[in-house]
Amino acid sequence: MRSDIMSNIFSQIKVKDVNFSNRIVMAPMVHFGYKNKNGNMEEKLLNIYLNYADKG
Repeated sequence: MRSDIMSNIFSQIKVKDVNFSNRIVMAPMVHFGYKNKNGNMEEKLLNIYLNYADKG
């Protein structure tokens, strides 16, 4: 039964106008303390998200 549930996990899916190469997603995460005085994200936080995206 598990193989039936997981059979599409690596297949492409389209949601509205966005194509996803697989169905593996990461939940939103909060990183406190990585913002500047204006409330914008600092380079360190940007690099964290870029690292997640790079590893796909």
